[in-house]
Amino acid sequence: MSIEQQAAGGSEARLTPADVQQVTFPRSTMLHPGYSEGDVDRFLDRVGAELSRLQAENAELQGQVSDLAQRLQAAESRPGPSDQAVGILAAAQQTADQYVAEAEAFSRVMTSEAREQYEDQLRQAREKAGAIIQAAQEAAQDAVAADVEARP
Repeated sequence: MSIEQQAAGGSEARLTPADVQQVTFPRSTMLHPGYSEGDVDRFLDRVGAELSRLQAENAELQGQVSDLAQRLQAAESRPGPSDQAVGILAAAQQTADQYVAEAEAFSRVMTSEAREQYEDQLRQAREKAGAIIQAAQEAAQDAVAADVEARP
C-alpha cells in the first residue's frame, strides 16, 4: 500500500503492523535521489502518533489495573467477600493485563519496524548519492581529458 493510499484512509484509521510492512514511498526527483523525504516524514509522524496513542491507552489501562487492584484489595479486606466478586475482579485484572501486554508488544514492533525501514531507506539514499557523485566525477575527468587532448 502506498503512502498516499494510507494517508487517504484519514488520520482516524489506526496504523497496523501490516501498514508498516507494506508501505511504499514514491521515489523523489532526479535532483533528489531516494525516497520522498516528506512522505517518509509524514509516515514517521503517523507512526509516532500511533505510538503516542498506544502509550496513552497503555497508561489508561495501567490506571485501570491499579484501580482494579486497589478495589480487589479492598474487597479482600472486607469480611466474607463473595467468590463471584473475586472472580469478576480477577477476570478484569487478567483482561487489563492482556490489553497492556498487547499494547506494549505492538508498540515495540511498530518502533522496531519504523526504525529498520528508516535506516534501510537512508542507506539506499546514501548509496545512490555516492553513485551519482562518482559518475559526475568520472564525467568531469573525461571532459578534462578530452579538453587536454584537443589542445594543440
